[in-house]
Amino acid sequence: MNALLQTHQLQLALPAHTATNTLDWSIQRGECWGILGPNGAGKTTLLHCLAGLRPPRQGELLLQGQPLQRLSVRQRALQLGLLFQQQQDEFPATVLETALIGRHPHLSLWQNESPTDLALAQQALQRLDLLPLAERRIQTLSGGERQRLALATLLTQDPQLLLLDEPTNHLDLHHQISVLELIQSEVQQGKAAVMALHDLNLAARYCSHLLLLYPDGQACWGEKDIMLHLPALETLYQQPLLLFQAEGQSIFIPRSTNG
Repeated sequence: MNALLQTHQLQLALPAHTATNTLDWSIQRGECWGILGPNGAGKTTLLHCLAGLRPPRQGELLLQGQPLQRLSVRQRALQLGLLFQQQQDEFPATVLETALIGRHPHLSLWQNESPTDLALAQQALQRLDLLPLAERRIQTLSGGERQRLALATLLTQDPQLLLLDEPTNHLDLHHQISVLELIQSEVQQGKAAVMALHDLNLAARYCSHLLLLYPDGQACWGEKDIMLHLPALETLYQQPLLLFQAEGQSIFIPRSTNG
């Protein structure tokens, strides 16, 4: 099976790390990867590198077999999409107008959105519980509403590979679950996802594979059931953990270090 994205001898340019593992990694359709690690380990840097926004220190990335750096921005956007950790809104726009930005890679210069493009944007807003807010100005949205709009814009773009930097950022409990189930649904339909997460339990529940980025720049990766190894996770977070099983799911709870 051809990988959607492959890395060869990839090494991230992290100023705080003089040496890091090289990543020889492949992302296949139907896989949902979670990137785990403490603050400053390089999760966002890795996602930006995979999206072509930051050059690696060394190595190569192949997007559907083609060198990423040789592809135009539009060619990349037709195949992969990035959800940023924070959204920047410098210009006034409505919720629907913002979702329609996702269709820009599919349009030629000066081409207007078609009824099909509009329907795709409305469908994405519906899936994120935002369609009633379609005519609202984005500056009036809460942080969680704005985060869901960013995901709706990504779904409107319809890339095959979803790169997601903390997709549950600002979301209440209900919307955390609904968003991750939506991402899982996209993956089950033949796409792939790579998402940086801080919640170990959400990663354990919704990811099929995990990549662990350690504070010293080392990394390891593989199927979820192999990677959810208590000593490895305690080293990763430098935090003692308790492990429980409930309804077939692994649940990790931080253990007090005060005895």
